[in-house]
Amino acid sequence: MGKKLVSIIMSVYNTEPKILDQAIKSILNQTYKNFEFIIIDDNSDENIKGQIESYQDARILFIQNKENLGLTKNLNKAIELSNGCYIARMDADDISHEKRIEKQVTFLNNNSKVGIVGTNAKSIGISQKKIKMYSEHQDIKAQLLINSPMIHPSIMIRKSLLNENMYNESYRVAQDYELWSRLIWKTEFSNIQEELLFYRLHEKQVSNKRTKDHNYLIQDIRKKMWSKISQNITSDELKLIKKSSSAAALSEKELETLNLFSNVMIEKNLISLNYANESLIKILSKNLDRAIYISTKTKGGFPKRKLKIKPKHYVNRFTIQKFFGFLIR
Repeated sequence: MGKKLVSIIMSVYNTEPKILDQAIKSILNQTYKNFEFIIIDDNSDENIKGQIESYQDARILFIQNKENLGLTKNLNKAIELSNGCYIARMDADDISHEKRIEKQVTFLNNNSKVGIVGTNAKSIGISQKKIKMYSEHQDIKAQLLINSPMIHPSIMIRKSLLNENMYNESYRVAQDYELWSRLIWKTEFSNIQEELLFYRLHEKQVSNKRTKDHNYLIQDIRKKMWSKISQNITSDELKLIKKSSSAAALSEKELETLNLFSNVMIEKNLISLNYANESLIKILSKNLDRAIYISTKTKGGFPKRKLKIKPKHYVNRFTIQKFFGFLIR
């Protein structure tokens, strides 16, 4: 029995040739060889076709759009053209570890309940840091209430899931978050705990260029996720969740409101049980801790230790000891 065919899909638009070359070569040099590489040029100004043809690799299927369609439509177009059992995403400015595809295929082969698997990553570009994602399905599901729990260009997904669950083309941005919010109820998610993607951060990213649209769509997705716990989520509560998940500092009153809201949602979830309670407590604890940490660092003073998620607050790295850099006995 031969190795399963993987379809790697990538959309390109005016990517710098040197950066695009790094992305493409990182795929062509994968240790897992049985793949097709579908590259769609979204009507770039650059001579993308000439660059793609220079690789002379039969695994590449190159499509050149006559008009700019946007990432979401290009992803659906590539999925429709694909022949693989598994679909892997790739961005034109990122770099995949040489064993990324091999490790993800092995994982899906060995975990039949998992329909989509991502990886940890290391950012490159304007920021260099390790990006660690949750590995357990229930934690990933609860994280969707706050923000996206998957690094989009790191994922591999079973094509059978996408046959009836394509990207929503009304979402020109946040299309991945919207898809996860639907698939999370149909399959299990996971993230391999290895940095298998070098994820480029830069000011020209789509989500940065369309910040207003991006924020509106993210809020719409959050509302749908929170509605699984309560149908009475207010716009002010959604705004507070958004603010707490960003780098913005919350006022003392906002922190207290966030604490109360989180505890009320945990109580309500005990009725519906749409989320695993332990995971929900963990995610909301860490979100509150992060908000306390940012607010304290920004405004000074002491961390507000009285604010806790019940019945069991999960203490993460934002502790008073580490805040001040010494151990309190």
